[in-house]
Amino acid sequence: MAVLWQMRPIRPLDNNGSILLRWTVAGERYALTPVPGGSFTDPVALLKAHAIANRIMLDLAQGAFDPTLAAYKTAPAPPAPRFTRLPPLWDAWVGQLDVTEAARADHYRKVRLMLAAANPALYATGWLTGSTLAGSTYNGRLGTVKRCLDWAVRRDFASHNPYAELQPRRHKQPPIEPFSLADMRAILQAFAQLRPAYEPLTRFLFLSACRWGEAAGLRWQHVNLAENTLTICEALTRVATADGEQLKRKGTKTGESRTLNLSTELRELLEAQPRLKHGRVFSAPKGGV
Repeated sequence: MAVLWQMRPIRPLDNNGSILLRWTVAGERYALTPVPGGSFTDPVALLKAHAIANRIMLDLAQGAFDPTLAAYKTAPAPPAPRFTRLPPLWDAWVGQLDVTEAARADHYRKVRLMLAAANPALYATGWLTGSTLAGSTYNGRLGTVKRCLDWAVRRDFASHNPYAELQPRRHKQPPIEPFSLADMRAILQAFAQLRPAYEPLTRFLFLSACRWGEAAGLRWQHVNLAENTLTICEALTRVATADGEQLKRKGTKTGESRTLNLSTELRELLEAQPRLKHGRVFSAPKGGV
């Protein structure tokens, strides 16, 4: 039996970047690559090597040392999967992301549909650069695919990231052309004739300059007729889910609340609205949005 305190500690050695264990027992020299394919700079591989070295030391102390070293050898890591097409790589990347089902059903699914239509080779970029996507949409998808290929390079699924050199598209925000008074009167008249239940909400949008989700989500608890104010602090937003689009209550688009002073027309409009059980100021004929 080898006595532990009469031995030199077995420590992992840097063998041209790989990890090597060397030790001597009863004049016999041994060498072992504890983590096949492991790098000396990889902290996880190094921890595994230390664990194997400690096990060898313990077996030597207990007289259970295996001179064939079979008990201390680990199976080599399986080779990285070979991807020749981008869609399977995309699926592997998205599958390990910690994102909501809503995000998977929305943004990631839209990119996947583009990939399914083109089925590009792993390093082909024309499916994206040749698209007619608007600048903001193109840039968003380019950034996502870049992250996918960065992940693939780190895991040796790809040799390089061809999207890293692509430049974002310039996009100009079109100038906002507000409705004229004549436009607003025509729109309100059309709603009054064709969809009268939605005329108050439409009028409120014109009078308050609120976004649709803010107006649709407005609740009576945020209206203060005594102080002649209302507070915009939340909105109803359409969210894509695995079961289709759903309306969910969220904060405002800017993340900030704001208080509006009620004009005479706005106050009269609110006073005319019925107070229903759901608590929203505006609703569809059957109580929906």
